Amino acid sequence: MTTNSTSTDEASAVDYRIAIADECGCPGFRDVVLNSNSNIDAAIYFRKKHLRAIADRLGVKCFESKTNGELRSSIRKHLQIPPYDAVLPATTSTPSTEGPPSPTPIRTDGGVTANTTSRIGTGEFKFNELVEIANAIGTVPDFPYIEPELRRLAGSSIAGPYLAHLVNEAYVDLYLSVNVGSTTAPKGSRAYYPYRLEQAHEIPESATSHPECYRYIVDSSYNKPEYGNEEVLDTAHRVDADTVVLADVLNDVDGTVEAVIEGLELYEEHDFDGDIIIPLQPPHDECFVKLRNRGVSMDHTFALGGLKNCNDDKKKINAAKSLREVAGDEVSIHGLGYGITPQIADAIRENPNLLDSMDYSTPAQSGIDNLMKGKEGLCTVAARAGAGLVEDLRRISPLVDTARSTTLGDF
Repeated sequence: MTTNSTSTDEASAVDYRIAIADECGCPGFRDVVLNSNSNIDAAIYFRKKHLRAIADRLGVKCFESKTNGELRSSIRKHLQIPPYDAVLPATTSTPSTEGPPSPTPIRTDGGVTANTTSRIGTGEFKFNELVEIANAIGTVPDFPYIEPELRRLAGSSIAGPYLAHLVNEAYVDLYLSVNVGSTTAPKGSRAYYPYRLEQAHEIPESATSHPECYRYIVDSSYNKPEYGNEEVLDTAHRVDADTVVLADVLNDVDGTVEAVIEGLELYEEHDFDGDIIIPLQPPHDECFVKLRNRGVSMDHTFALGGLKNCNDDKKKINAAKSLREVAGDEVSIHGLGYGITPQIADAIRENPNLLDSMDYSTPAQSGIDNLMKGKEGLCTVAARAGAGLVEDLRRISPLVDTARSTTLGDF
């Protein structure tokens, strides 16, 4: 998925705990932490079920009867983490005449560990220990988080926590390409959509910020040649966008390669410091290889362009598959104007790694139908678009029945 993650250098212990819990199959931990007002000082820690999940992920064998402290100790021992919060057990006050004094049992989390004379760290994991655990299971914090923002939102078709759940469950980041009210409108945006994309020419020149959302992309307006890379970067910087789609040349691989190289050179010197999406033209795999051979970083997101007005879902799906085969699993792929049809939704559920993100305008376009003439019709369009987006998020997630709604045998 496309993200705009902050550097791990800025991550806190809370961020690492969330990342570890997510990786170990404990999504409920994230919900508890991010929907709590008591976690300002990192007050929410791993409970026994979370510690057992971490131990299982690491391959640490643990008995059901183990206490939280024992589980933490086992994890530390497995990872050979020094016991920074070690406790030295005190000895009994009355020496025994039959041998050395017996150590006093160590109490942790209301339970009693086995008697020991060695230093065993049983307390909560410290920051550096959380980093060690995260490294061992292959995860890093991915923040800032959408949940706290959605707790305060207004204008969504459903309550914030439910929308956050749908967004997190979806296999793909789904950007709504729509201009339904902007920050220049007297009352602000008519609706809240977590991920939004707008073409540069649709953004008012008077706008100094983008509509409220979690992630915002400025597209390069492929049908407006006067909006080149410089104009798009200027617009993105002005409205504080998260990401820019560089300019390409429709149905021209070599022209697109040169436009992208020019855009990247401008980007290096430009004040805009967000992320870049590199557009590809068909054949997309060939375009990708040419850019890779020109030294373009694979850390950027690459977008399947030239298919926005294509009504052939098979062609779109095969284009994504071909690019994935050449680019590999680590490269982020965006579907420009792909849309959520039954066929594409099925393909994503069957192969969640097919795409990382996509954009479409279908919910907004559909929302225009059957409007009564008069003022504020855009309010109805905005509400209908939000409802359509909610259903489409479900359709590209494991929340719907696994049975396919279409036949993809030929795909």
